[in-house]
Amino acid sequence: METKERIKEEQTRTRSRQKPQKDVVYTQPKPFNRNRFLLQMATAAAVALALLLGISIFFKVEQVEVAGAEHYDEYRIFETSGIKTGESLMLLNKMRIKARIEQENPHVDTVRIGRRLPDTVVIQITERDVFYAAQDSQGGWWLLNPNGKIVENCPESAVDDYTKILGVKLSAPEPGMMAAAYEPEQEQDEEGNTIPVTVYAKEQLELALTIIRQLEKEHFVGTIASVDVSNTADIQLWYGTRFQMLIGDAQKLSVKINALAQALAMKEDYETGILDASFTIWPDQVAHSQFP
Repeated sequence: METKERIKEEQTRTRSRQKPQKDVVYTQPKPFNRNRFLLQMATAAAVALALLLGISIFFKVEQVEVAGAEHYDEYRIFETSGIKTGESLMLLNKMRIKARIEQENPHVDTVRIGRRLPDTVVIQITERDVFYAAQDSQGGWWLLNPNGKIVENCPESAVDDYTKILGVKLSAPEPGMMAAAYEPEQEQDEEGNTIPVTVYAKEQLELALTIIRQLEKEHFVGTIASVDVSNTADIQLWYGTRFQMLIGDAQKLSVKINALAQALAMKEDYETGILDASFTIWPDQVAHSQFP
């Protein structure tokens, strides 16, 4: 009996040491207060606006620094940027400034706009020296960059200093504008029927620019005399007067130009001839033959 009583006493002491569990109480979530939410949003917007106004008041443009200008003087870059002294340094529209500079200064290749507190705008530009020449529909020559932006008119006496784009002509080119291809009138056959156009001049111009950009990637800069896209199934290049380069069609264009670069690197300075990268003679290989 004593043992049972001791066990009962021990159980009683154990239960007394255990913490009583609290009952779980569920409460309904507070209803969404639309007015309070709108007030919080309005307060946050007002604080942000105040900070912005404060910044715009205290940081104003007092100086403009231009770096990288060679063809143009620094004042011209500043003038064409449209930046005014006294305007807010923090509220400058960088994209608009960049577009103005590129539009008015065609030799400019890239533009970066920076701020240096408390009052300075920094304009960093790079200029392009290598351009490509193409004729307009009236026979005049124009220089353009690899992206197709017209740079300036080119005297015919200086055309041979640039890579010439053949097989397509420009329509009403103007410096600073993107090049547009001139579409000639459709020809007619002997019976007077209009001959369907298989390749538009726009496609030929885009192809020529694509080839030029790929040539630059392979370091063919200033060495290619001409890019001829008269026949888009038989694209031809001239490497100076030493090599005529045959590409065939536009399929595997990057592979073909890379193969030409590798083949050319293996040639001696005295070698000349035809480098055929159309891959119609040997798959993925350049065939070298002498001029006829």
